[in-house]
Amino acid sequence: MEQKETVHQMTSMGTMSMKRFIDMMIALQYFIREKVGEKQTKTFSGQQSIYKMMNQSTDPLTSKEIHQEVDLEKLKNYLDEQSLPFSFRKNKDGSQTLFFRVKDQELAAKAMAKVLNQIVNDPHAVKVQIERDKYRKTFDEKVQQAETTTKAISGAVTEKGVSK
Repeated sequence: MEQKETVHQMTSMGTMSMKRFIDMMIALQYFIREKVGEKQTKTFSGQQSIYKMMNQSTDPLTSKEIHQEVDLEKLKNYLDEQSLPFSFRKNKDGSQTLFFRVKDQELAAKAMAKVLNQIVNDPHAVKVQIERDKYRKTFDEKVQQAETTTKAISGAVTEKGVSK
C-alpha cells in the first residue's frame, strides 16, 4: 500500500518555550487527525487548556517552567525517539519554522497521542528532556558575545588614545 507523504509547516515567533511546543503539538495533532479523516466527536487529550493540563499531573509545572525556553536540538531528538521526526529553520526575524514530514498519518497520530499523554502524565520528565540549559550557549550566541566583547575592547582602546 502506497503512503502519501504530508508536510506540515509551523512558525513560532520569538523563542520556543514549553507552552509554544505544547501549542504546536496540539495544532499538529489536529492537522494529522484531519488528514486521517477522524471526525472530532470526542475531546482529545490535547484539546484542553495548557494550565488545566498542567494541574492534572501529580507534580504540575509552574507558570515559570512552562515559559522556559526549549532547546530545538533536544526537542528534535525527543520527537525522533517518539517516531515524530521534524526539522527546523531559524529565520532572520528571530522566529523558528518547524517542518513535520509525515509518511504514515495513522502512525503519526498515535505518536502524537503518546507525546501528549507523556506531557499530561509526567510533564517534568518531558521538560527535563527538552529544556534549554541556560548555562550552555549556542554557537551563534558565542559569536555574538565575541563580537560584542571585541567592539567593547576596541572602543576602550580608542578612547585611551591608542590607535592601530
